[in-house]
Amino acid sequence: MAPRVFVPRRPAPQQLQNSQLTADDRMAIIDLFDHIINAGQQHTLGDLFTPDGELHLPKGVVKGAANVAAHFVSFAPMARGNRHLTLNTILHDGAGAHAAANGAPAPRTARASSYRLLHRASSPPVLLASGTIEDELAWCEEERRWRFSRREFVMDPPAAAGGVQQRVVEQQ
Repeated sequence: MAPRVFVPRRPAPQQLQNSQLTADDRMAIIDLFDHIINAGQQHTLGDLFTPDGELHLPKGVVKGAANVAAHFVSFAPMARGNRHLTLNTILHDGAGAHAAANGAPAPRTARASSYRLLHRASSPPVLLASGTIEDELAWCEEERRWRFSRREFVMDPPAAAGGVQQRVVEQQ
């Protein structure tokens, strides 16, 4: 069976003109995720998700902000000495860019597609895994910030075929 090949859902250039997710927003949510995990503060990652947020991984789905935090805490020892990089992010409009059927404004949402690299922080760096991330974000008006409602990691082969991700899961 051939490995699954992922083609990111990239928008046409004209779709980017109306994106509700600004560059500052991107830094406040997408880049913050990597800084937190690289700093060894995995216990705070659940705060970046909506209470019912979902984390989709090659080995399954983690549901709920508290469970997402617990998932990342379980990997904290393995994350030491690694660097997570999210690159080449493309911002999309979400459903919140349009009015609801009754004319009321829909909740603000956005989507983002990014490339992902995980490497051992050494000289020279050692690439451990690569892939893509598809994010769905929800604006939390009372907090005046974005949160992940869904985050999906799709690993490039060979990691998705039993490479790095398989070793990570087995060490739990």
